[in-house]
Amino acid sequence: MRALYALIRIAIAAIAIYASYNLSVRAPQEWWAYVTPQANLLAAVVMLWGAWALLADRQPPPPWVQATVTFYLVVVMIVYFSVIGLPEPLPPAAVAGIPNTLLYHAVTPVATLAMWVITVEHRRLRWWWAFAILTYFVLYLGFALLRGYVDPTARYPYAIINLEKLGWEGLWRSVALYVGFFAAGGLAMWGVDRALPYRTRATEPDASSFAVVYADAVGWEGSMAGHASGGTATSMP
Repeated sequence: MRALYALIRIAIAAIAIYASYNLSVRAPQEWWAYVTPQANLLAAVVMLWGAWALLADRQPPPPWVQATVTFYLVVVMIVYFSVIGLPEPLPPAAVAGIPNTLLYHAVTPVATLAMWVITVEHRRLRWWWAFAILTYFVLYLGFALLRGYVDPTARYPYAIINLEKLGWEGLWRSVALYVGFFAAGGLAMWGVDRALPYRTRATEPDASSFAVVYADAVGWEGSMAGHASGGTATSMP
């Protein structure tokens, strides 16, 4: 089961990287300035890290890292479908009949959310995590505003932070609205994390894994050595 989850994580990472690459080809000058490819590429890193941890019986990414990446991908999906909306007509299909825009706005967020629910240890997040995740939004806001101010040819990535159209007063109102939205979403996700079981199938030791088999073999050899010597085997310090 752990191997299956690892393969699914690798597939999600491949989709995120492929979709981001397609976006970079279409908009080579500014694709990296958007939250969507940034969140997808971060998700790819976390997915590959988690897959390696599952296959090698190593420590997985910390729960707060996986939760944060999941949170921002879900935000990307919600904002896309509620504020931006699907383009008409839909662009050509990229994978399995799915357009590239849906790969990184829907497929990777839903798949990452499912992996977070199914394969991550829960009840590990502190309540203040819901506010700590705002750090990325604040840093991104500073980057986008500085980029737009320094480079007049660079577009503001999103209308909600377009200083030229909103002005400073409108910008702060927009930022305050989204900070409240993110904080409420973070608290909701923290509540879901508290409600989910602590352990999942993917976080339980796999009986067929190398680490478990090796530990059993060492224990068996130690037991046999103890019987052979007529005493109880002791472990080396």
